[in-house]
Amino acid sequence: MRITQHLLIPSADMTQMNGNQPDKCALKILLGHYWSPQGWVPDNKRTVALEDFEYAKSKGLMFDPLEISHSGVMSKLLSALRKAGPRLTADAFIASLSTRRLDWRSALGSYAVFRNVRDHEPMSEDGRSCDVCGLYLKRSVEDLNVLNFERFKWGGVRHTSPLYAMLDLELFLDSSVPKPSPSDIQIFRDLVRLFMSYVLSFIYVGIYWNKLQYASYPPVSALPMLNARFATA
Repeated sequence: MRITQHLLIPSADMTQMNGNQPDKCALKILLGHYWSPQGWVPDNKRTVALEDFEYAKSKGLMFDPLEISHSGVMSKLLSALRKAGPRLTADAFIASLSTRRLDWRSALGSYAVFRNVRDHEPMSEDGRSCDVCGLYLKRSVEDLNVLNFERFKWGGVRHTSPLYAMLDLELFLDSSVPKPSPSDIQIFRDLVRLFMSYVLSFIYVGIYWNKLQYASYPPVSALPMLNARFATA
């Protein structure tokens, strides 16, 4: 990540945000570092002003590079999993429906993927990634900022990565997630009904297709009668 002198830091009145919402300017700095109207910002063009980076970091949206071992990731991930739990992550998912907080929505995916993982020593046949959890074993400096960008932009795309799940759940636990509102619950019910209508439509198509096959081709028991009919014709 390169540092430049272009500043996006807002005035004091621009930073007054709802307690449940991320700082708007810090989020703009994070998203703008990786994404433009044309798509991904090329690696060689990703620059951020030092003051902007420090501001976004102070709001908990950008981070210094992190060097962490397999045991370090697993320790943090297991601790976050114990604190999060199915009810909290499910409530956050439902609460995200009306607010469109994709970072809240991401936590359920991370919890669901790793909820049964246990503490373990790294095991690998190819020497590249752990056969148990999939974490890359090569010691390297990790860019947590791109992971957080993906949380806010798409609700996460690396839910099978222990590093992503660790960051995702830790940031989720640090945030203030409200209980699902009546509108959230109604949206969820509408989604369930819509999903069930798709399921039923596929079942009906299967039933009609099965009947069509029997209607188009005579049963095996009818073949002797057809043979006799054509033999006497």
